[in-house]
Parts: sequence; C-alpha cells; structure tokens
Amino acid sequence: MNLKKMLEDQKKLDTAIFKNAGISEYPLENIKLALLVELGELANEDKSFKYWKKNKKTDRTKLLDEMADCLHFALSLENYYLKKYSDYDMSKYDFENAIAFKEMHKPTEKDITEAFLYACTSITNADKDTLMVIIGLGITLDISLEEMEKAYYKKHKENYKRQEEGY
Repeated sequence: MNLKKMLEDQKKLDTAIFKNAGISEYPLENIKLALLVELGELANEDKSFKYWKKNKKTDRTKLLDEMADCLHFALSLENYYLKKYSDYDMSKYDFENAIAFKEMHKPTEKDITEAFLYACTSITNADKDTLMVIIGLGITLDISLEEMEKAYYKKHKENYKRQEEGY
C-alpha cells in the first residue's frame, strides 16, 4: 500500500471537492462525522456485531466499497493533520504487526466489534492515528492492504466523476 501516493491523490480530490463546495479549508468536524457515518455503513456490511442474526453472509464487493469510503475520509483527516502539525511523522505506519497478529489469531466477532468501537473513539477524539486505526480495522476484517488500495482507487475514480457531474 502506497500511503504517500494515496495521501497526495486524496489531497488533489479534496481540492476539487473544496473548490466545488466553495470552501478553502478542511471542514474537520464534517469529515469526522462523514467518517463515522461510513464506519457505520462498513459495520452494517460486515454484520459481525449483529448478535441477533443467524445469517451474517457478507457481500465482499459492498464491504470493500464501504472500506474505500472510510479510507477517503480517513485520508482527508490525515491530510488535515499533516497540514496542521509541522512535526507530524508518517513513519509510524507499519502494518506488519497487525497482519502477523491476524494471521496467528483469527479475529472473533468480539474483536471486530472492539476494532469498530476503537475506530469510533479515534475519530471523535481527533486522534492523529485515525488512518492507521481504519487500516488496522480493514486488516481485522480480513481485507488485505492491496485490496484496500484497489478499492480506494476504484472509488477515487468514481468520486472524481461525481464531482465533474455536479454531485
């Protein structure tokens, strides 16, 4: 996963969106709320928290699409933090431990629910590690880094098209 490229590409998309919306700065609270909404949609597609359901079959295509939406807003948050804090360090992004842990320990429904709740807390507390938390959640949901990146760029292309069409 090339996070540096994804951040640059998200910044360009954000610039186009901001121009169309008539704003010049990152609307931090709106981005946080949008990410929470998308996180809820991702949870709804995953279904692991739905203890009352017997059939929790997941539509992988929809799951990846919702993950892509989460990544877009998480990348926007990351770009906000990169702009705001001059000492911000992206070298912290190393997902090898999360991947190794998942391979040794298949996440339970409880683990997945806790990962979703941790992501919600990260967003609401304006945690500068939100992007890392969202990607870690994806790993917990058994989405590879490559799948996340591919889903991101598929939705990225769609988001540009939407801007051109006056979405």
